[in-house]
Amino acid sequence: MLRQRHPGSSFKDLPSGWKATVVALAAIVALNLAATASFSVFWEGYQRTNAEARHRLRKPDSELQGVRMEVPREGKAPVSANLYLPADADGPARPLLVNVHGGGFVGGDADVLDTQSRRISDKAGFVVAAVDYTKADVEPIAYGAEEICDTVRYLVQNASSYGIDPSRVFVVGYSAGAYYAEESVERLQAGGLEPAGVVLCYPWTTGLSTGSLGAGHCPALFVLAGRDEISQRSKPYAESMRAAGVEVDVQEYADAVHSFIESNNPEGRGAETGDGGSEKDGSDAEKGEGGSEKDVLSEVINPEQERLAREAERQIEGWVAAR
Repeated sequence: MLRQRHPGSSFKDLPSGWKATVVALAAIVALNLAATASFSVFWEGYQRTNAEARHRLRKPDSELQGVRMEVPREGKAPVSANLYLPADADGPARPLLVNVHGGGFVGGDADVLDTQSRRISDKAGFVVAAVDYTKADVEPIAYGAEEICDTVRYLVQNASSYGIDPSRVFVVGYSAGAYYAEESVERLQAGGLEPAGVVLCYPWTTGLSTGSLGAGHCPALFVLAGRDEISQRSKPYAESMRAAGVEVDVQEYADAVHSFIESNNPEGRGAETGDGGSEKDGSDAEKGEGGSEKDVLSEVINPEQERLAREAERQIEGWVAAR
């Protein structure tokens, strides 16, 4: 039996208004599919480029001054970190300083803090851990912050094995790493572990909120660079923390530029991306109109910036030692 054809059952039978709507919807779907495909290609290339840049910052194991470690996590991938124990490890338990590198949220590597972490551990007698957290182009910022928290928890749980005083845990972050540092201490406190302090060096604070902070938040030290827009934009956040009842100290180096602390180490002088030389989220402030990458590097890496970097390290060491 032939099936009876109903009016309007084919495209040509539709009213002209409906035809236009169907054509428009089909065009929108096609454009969305094309845009999605184009974005997927872009994103894969972006991730690949970032991964390659991070890989270039990683040192051969034979050249690392710290000790690589994998922090175990139940049901999750382990966290990579570099551990630095004081040369005179015997004696009373030491403060734990957790070093969080910057890199515009997608760059950098824990190895860029290798020389600095070793120096601080030996000079100040601290246990230092530099965390190689997962970057934001791979996992959300919250994931990286939780990796930092899990590293802190693991070291505190094994404090006697590493000579750590669990009541003296400090998290130090640089630029984007400072965002991660602040996010981490808030998570640690919410989970019942009370850090003794957080150090925020020329911190990226956009997106951080002081709405839930109170007098229970650990003391904070802001280390700012006078010739850096990111440092200047962080000042209202520091004031908001203080207004919320947080003990806040601010140390500003008038002639310093963004990334001056990490960049003035061998790892920074030899790198081309991330915090090793000129961090992307701060370079525009330093470059100026018509500036070149070489100009940026010379602004960040020079004897005066290195002098300020060492002065800032002594400031951080003294602030930690006093708590």
